[in-house]
Amino acid sequence: MVTIEPVLDFDLRIFASWIRSIRPEYVWLGFNSKPESVALPEPSEYKVQKLGGRLRGAGIEARGKTLRGVTLGDV
Repeated sequence: MVTIEPVLDFDLRIFASWIRSIRPEYVWLGFNSKPESVALPEPSEYKVQKLGGRLRGAGIEARGKTLRGVTLGDV
């Protein structure tokens, strides 16, 4: 299992490749849960959706936590 909370901005191709290479059973993804307290460089919602889709396409379950309504799937 891999946890990416809070998810920071990333290069989609490289980050998805890294995660796929270690072949976790599942991945937790979540945005910063306290954006009013700590400002972090977050990826776009689209990029997080694409990451979820790429992981699922590789047979890795992508689970969401604190995603502010974003669904993890193919875009």
